Amino acid sequence: MKKLLLITALIPAMIIIAGCSRAISADEHPSLIEDAQMAIETGDYESARKICDKLIDGAKTEEMTASTLGRVAIIYMQISDDATSDDYTVNAYQCYRNSFKVNPDSARAFYSGINGDDARFVHMLEAIVKQVDNPNKNNIEDHEQGAAAFDSIAR
Repeated sequence: MKKLLLITALIPAMIIIAGCSRAISADEHPSLIEDAQMAIETGDYESARKICDKLIDGAKTEEMTASTLGRVAIIYMQISDDATSDDYTVNAYQCYRNSFKVNPDSARAFYSGINGDDARFVHMLEAIVKQVDNPNKNNIEDHEQGAAAFDSIAR
């Protein structure tokens, strides 16, 4: 009898959990991204994060377009700009990398079209990828060249 009660109690809970974790269709991507961008514009970074997390957790990467992944990467970078955690930068990095896995040409076109304040996020992501791909590269020369250029401007 106890087993029957336990099973009857677990079945509705399993149905609720399955309903909450349904996959997100490609048709829903644009509206979710628009909602996340609106949340960013109003300063509601927590809602934007939840929307992006829902999108990334509920959609299959291979079913997402490069521009969708790119837009999510930029939103995560905007969240990271306001947050103290590096988790959002990691999420942005993963979206950035996945956008190139899905469609390299489309990803290049998307990121090259980013202008204004968001362009700095693209540059940051490019720098992170470069550092991850070449961790042993000595960047001292780059630093020295940058310092010399700064010194010449400062004089």
